[in-house]
This record gives sequence, structure tokens and C-alpha cells, in this order.
Amino acid sequence: MFENWQGMAFNQVPDSQNQIHGDKVAQAYGFKGGLVPGVTVSAYLIHPAVTTFGLEYLTRGSAHVRVNSPLYDGEEFSVGIVDQNDTSYSAHLLRSD
Repeated sequence: MFENWQGMAFNQVPDSQNQIHGDKVAQAYGFKGGLVPGVTVSAYLIHPAVTTFGLEYLTRGSAHVRVNSPLYDGEEFSVGIVDQNDTSYSAHLLRSD
């Protein structure tokens, strides 16, 4: 029912007031570059629910998402379903490295 998928990360706010999303500040803190916002990473993780349930999920669904690792602009990733039933699933977002 829920399907794995893959994509390429996109940092839509490299010039945000939250400068961790820009390369200069992120690199000063030891990251490879600006961080893709957590809300975007969360959207990647709920993509399987949206494709399965459509608008109903977007208007009535809920999610619990935890971001454990940075994701960088242009980085390939995959969302893998690790457990599921008729109404819910657990997934991991795996970076290409």
C-alpha cells in the first residue's frame, strides 16, 4: 500500500534569516553546507501518505517525524517503508552516503 520512493533534496531557503540554511554559517558549525529545512525533510517522509490517501490525508492526517541527520541541497535520498498497516507506516529517510 505505502511505497518507497526517492528524490533529490532541495533547500528552498538558503538566504533565510535562520542562517543555518546557508552554507557559510552551516559550515562554521561543521556541516558540509546549508541544511535543508526540517519541514521539507518532514514533507519527504510523509510523501507516501499523501500518494496513498491524497487530499484526505492533507486535511485530516497526522504525523510524528523526527529528523536525526542533516540533509543537504542536491543530495539524493530514499524514503523506505519499514513497517505498515492499513492506516499508518514507519519510514526512514536514507541519504545517499
